[in-house]
Amino acid sequence: MNQLFYIGLAIITNFIWGLAFFAPYLLDSISPAAIAFGRYLCYGLMALVLGIFQMKSLRLLTRQDWGIAFWFALCGNVGYYLLLTAAIHYSGVSVTALIVGTVPITMMVLGNLIERQISFKQLLLPLMFILLGLLLINGYKFSLYSAEQDAKLLWGIVFSVGALIVWTWYGVHNIYYLKAHHHIRSQQWTIAIGLSALVQSVFASTIYFGVLKKPFFIEGTLEFSFNELIVLFVITCLVLGIVVSWFATLMWNVVSRHLPAMLVGQAIVFEIIASIAYEHLWDWKFPSIIELGSILLIISGVLLGVYVVNKEQIKQRWANQYQQS
Repeated sequence: MNQLFYIGLAIITNFIWGLAFFAPYLLDSISPAAIAFGRYLCYGLMALVLGIFQMKSLRLLTRQDWGIAFWFALCGNVGYYLLLTAAIHYSGVSVTALIVGTVPITMMVLGNLIERQISFKQLLLPLMFILLGLLLINGYKFSLYSAEQDAKLLWGIVFSVGALIVWTWYGVHNIYYLKAHHHIRSQQWTIAIGLSALVQSVFASTIYFGVLKKPFFIEGTLEFSFNELIVLFVITCLVLGIVVSWFATLMWNVVSRHLPAMLVGQAIVFEIIASIAYEHLWDWKFPSIIELGSILLIISGVLLGVYVVNKEQIKQRWANQYQQS
């Protein structure tokens, strides 16, 4: 299959991932914790079923591997999505997506702190684009809201930054751990993390809703009846757990094996576009000029950052093609 096919597959994968941002917005009257725990309960049950057929390979994982998988599941899955759903509840999809969507750059910065592959001066321009975009969108949102809404928006920004931090840490350290432990296969690791997420979801939801008595519904159900909302919640969790968490990740692994790193990194910007598009399509409204400007600045910064990190590989690839021709 040619490269265009895998580029298309990468774009489709990111549009699927964009559903993870839209779900909390759609179910705004349901606790963000319920959505996060429901998603990873479904993902974990899927991993449990698949794990039954992978018992032999799972036995190859050491006690340390299981401990790391548990920690990665907390940071990169359950904890991350709990912060993300809370952020979307307080500040909406656009602000959250544009902050969390800078993860390719934050991963580059953290990875560069560890390996020192390029000068940080080279990342200055991409970071300036992203910073300007974030200042523009957040300043615009604050100008629209009352003092009470400003407090909610501020909490949303805090949760968004928290989600960005934990996923950046997970994303970088997961790569290094897998590189250092060659006995771990992708399918094994996905199941191990899914099983860890299952345990965490069951335990956390029991404590959160059972012991602490936190409410499942946090606002009146204006757009849906009670029965409709419950059905929608179950369907959403199934889609998030099976389609977004499992299937899209498998698609992404296929893409990663057939595309250069630069193209894979660039494709992540479609997750930002998809999540914001879903929100505006649902509300049937067009983004404002300031919102469009912010989106353009941040996406440009991400693409420029990916290019800066991979430009030497690009030059080498073009040189090899020139020599072959």
